Amino acid sequence: PYPFNNPAWKVPTYDPKRAKQLLAEAGLTGPQKFQIMINARYTANQNQVQVYQQQFRAFGIELEMKIVETAVWFERVGKHDFALSAGTSSVGGAGVDPDEYLSNWWLVGAGRNYGNWGDEKSDKLIRDARYESDTKKRQALLWEWQEYVAEQAWAWPQVGAEATPQLYWPWVKDYQPHSLQQYDYTFRHTWIDPTLRK
Repeated sequence: PYPFNNPAWKVPTYDPKRAKQLLAEAGLTGPQKFQIMINARYTANQNQVQVYQQQFRAFGIELEMKIVETAVWFERVGKHDFALSAGTSSVGGAGVDPDEYLSNWWLVGAGRNYGNWGDEKSDKLIRDARYESDTKKRQALLWEWQEYVAEQAWAWPQVGAEATPQLYWPWVKDYQPHSLQQYDYTFRHTWIDPTLRK
C-alpha cells in the first residue's frame, strides 16, 4: 500500500535489552517516568498506549496515560507542550502524493510537525524529492529520507499514499470523495434517489 517505502528496509524488532543500553548512553539510568497525552476523541490510542505501557515497563520506563479533551490536545500539541503523545504523527500520510504527508508533518515549521523535529538534511531530501521529475530518482531520495529519519527522529516514517475503500448505499448518488483522504466527505452534489431506497 506504500509504493515509495523501501522494500529492503527492515522494521526494527522489539529489543528491551538494546533499549536499556540506549537509555544508559543517553544518561537515563534507573527507573524513568513519563506522561503520555491522549486525545479523548481517539479511543483506539488508549488501547495502543496500554501496549506501550507494557513494552516500556520491560526496559524501565513507566508511562502515565493522561486523557485530555480534543480542544486541549490540539492546543498543547500545537504549542509542542508535551513529553509524549499518541496520535501526533501520521504513519502513512493520506493523500495522492508523498509530498503532501512530508511537507505537512516533517518539514521544519510545518503545521503538523507536532514533535517540532527536523534538520537541514531532512528538509533538503523532502524538497529535492518534491521537485524531482524522474520517478526512480525521486524514489531513491524518498528511500534515503526514510532511512535517515528512522535513525534520527521521534516517530516512525512511512512514505506513500494509501487507498481507502468506501461503501455507501446504492440510492446515494453523485457522492465524490475528495482526492485527499482527510477530506473524504464531499456532499456538495450528493443526492438521494427515493425510488431505490427501501
